[in-house]
This record gives sequence, structure tokens and C-alpha cells, in this order.
Amino acid sequence: MNAQTHGPSPNLTVNTANNRVTDTGYAYDAAGNVTNDGFHTYTWDADANMRTVDSTSVTFDALDRPVEKAVGTTYTQFVYSP
Repeated sequence: MNAQTHGPSPNLTVNTANNRVTDTGYAYDAAGNVTNDGFHTYTWDADANMRTVDSTSVTFDALDRPVEKAVGTTYTQFVYSP
């Protein structure tokens, strides 16, 4: 795998036993989902779908597809064809 970095990159420490970043500011829920990275707060549902990032929220349908994003009072809906 090749990777390129443009600009400054953070140096992160990772626990290889659980693949979690161990640097200060990172927090995880019981399922291993990051809940805080020092900059943003995240919430997850039982299906491991990200539900919120800070004040932005996402609604999922029964097939786990995102169908609506809410940012403050602005809503964006996603429509899927059968």
C-alpha cells in the first residue's frame, strides 16, 4: 500500500492489541467506536452506524442506509430508487 501525506501529519500511538489510538483526547465506547478524538464528539447506534458528529446527526432506514442529515436547522434527505 502506498500513501502520501501533504502537510503536517499527526504522530499517533496505536495499541496493536486492539487497534485503538492511545493518545490523549481519544475515547472509545464498549464496542470500540471512537467517541471523542480531541476535536469532535461522536455517537453510534447498535449497528455501528455513526449517528452524530458534534451537532450534526444522521438518520438511517431499516436497511442501514443514511436517509437524512441534520445540521442545525438544515436538513438534507437522501432518496434511493428501488
